[in-house]
Amino acid sequence: MISLNAIEVKLAELYPDHLHAVVAAPDKKKGEQLVMFTTLPKPDRKEIASGLKARGLSDLMIPKAIFALEALPLLGSGKTDYVTLNRMAVDKVPA
Repeated sequence: MISLNAIEVKLAELYPDHLHAVVAAPDKKKGEQLVMFTTLPKPDRKEIASGLKARGLSDLMIPKAIFALEALPLLGSGKTDYVTLNRMAVDKVPA
């Protein structure tokens, strides 16, 4: 099992001035795929992948799809709204 929080921690180290969230979306071939949402204006998957690998993450922990948002959806408590992000991932990524 992959720790989505561990990926988010490494993303925060890599890009500390931006917010990031990772969710798992259905994938027909592999069961699930990682989807990253970020406030990074122009995320480059290759750059993100190499930065995460340099911080010790395996290929399985590299998000397959990456989407830039102006702001991450938040709950009233100020925490990331993962339910909304999961819905967005299912809508944006073909299963």
